[in-house]
Amino acid sequence: MSLAEVLSHIKVANPDDAGEIERIVTYFYESSPAKKGFAYQLFESLVVENRDLTFSRGAGGKMESTVHGYEITEYSKSFMENKVKISSNGVISEYTFAQALMHEIIHAVTGANDDGTPGADGIGNGGDYGMPANLTTPKYNYVGLTVALEQQIFAEAGIPNARASYHSTPYLNELENQLGVHMGESLTAGKEVGLVLLDDIAPLDTK
Repeated sequence: MSLAEVLSHIKVANPDDAGEIERIVTYFYESSPAKKGFAYQLFESLVVENRDLTFSRGAGGKMESTVHGYEITEYSKSFMENKVKISSNGVISEYTFAQALMHEIIHAVTGANDDGTPGADGIGNGGDYGMPANLTTPKYNYVGLTVALEQQIFAEAGIPNARASYHSTPYLNELENQLGVHMGESLTAGKEVGLVLLDDIAPLDTK
């Protein structure tokens, strides 16, 4: 199979966005080891199964997709402006539009959800995701299946400092204004930690 065959199954509703989305797909496809890489296999599956992956801007200004529905229903570059991710060693780095779009592609093509609880389909759609009310909940998967696959794809592409959990993508100004930390700095003084969780940070005082 070839990149051209993969791109023939990428359908973008807004022609103005087609070039950028095709470049993002190309980047992750070509950065993934041929035959063995997860992103490579994900995009090749579109050709093997003769399925189109569609992209629509939507109206909500967010990043959304249908789980195993082969459709990105919303995407917004402005929504991703100033977004950062926090790695397992606490490093703050940019969480780009391309990286967030890849997260939604994982949902749409593989059927993986953001929780880690196996559902009836065995993929991981069985329960709630995120942060439970009781932080002592045993065996709770704070990473989630989609983020675990995202981590694998980013490692294949050589993207450093993948986010450590589902709840580790705040906006930079929240961290700067309320915690006094900046891009490239570490929240843990560079030490590796087993879990990164950010609860909702209170709205900023703009007065």
